Amino acid sequence: MPDRKPDQPVAESPIADVFEGRNPCEGEKAWAETVLAPTLVRNPEKPIGAASGVNLDDQGHARFSTISNVPIRRLYTEADLPEDFGTEAGYEKYLNHPGQPPYTRAST
Repeated sequence: MPDRKPDQPVAESPIADVFEGRNPCEGEKAWAETVLAPTLVRNPEKPIGAASGVNLDDQGHARFSTISNVPIRRLYTEADLPEDFGTEAGYEKYLNHPGQPPYTRAST
């Protein structure tokens, strides 16, 4: 185990967002731990634009967001879908048919 001085803060893992508020499948967990984490250690993500604080999280890691400042994950999978997404009611609520709200696709 590497020596760490007591006054050094322990930074949250840069892959924590893969697990936070989600239920990722085993394959996604394995990818995050065996591929993503080592990659981020070798090549940390860099914030876009001038370091304004908006593009950094509490641990100083790069934070990506929309122009409206809504956070963006680096990967979206089925773990990000609402539980009722696969049901008929979920289909109508989240996608629906062309020309009907929530207008997620063009009508023909």
